[in-house]
Amino acid sequence: MNSLVFAADQSSAETEIPADNYQYAQGASVALNVSSSGVARIHAQLTGKTQATKLAATVILQKYNHGIWSRVDAWTDTTKSSELIIKKSVNISKGAYVAIGGMNAKYVSSKS
Repeated sequence: MNSLVFAADQSSAETEIPADNYQYAQGASVALNVSSSGVARIHAQLTGKTQATKLAATVILQKYNHGIWSRVDAWTDTTKSSELIIKKSVNISKGAYVAIGGMNAKYVSSKS
């Protein structure tokens, strides 16, 4: 499951992902805010249902330049908690940026 968020300087965007897209997720979102001073703030959040035993998320920040999207940075985290949050701030130059979030909530049985 992926979420795409587009933003340019002095703009903010957020995409909510419906919880019924996968079985053990309560909800997920990825937000990208680019300040006029050139700081991109990324906030990704994944909340699992009570049955979820593992949450995982990857967020990739990309910049569009001359017809090509290139990776600026990426962050990955996992937890056995019911909520996973990735918050990052990055200095960027002017341009068009996208934050792409891939998130997964699953149940891992302790039985063999």
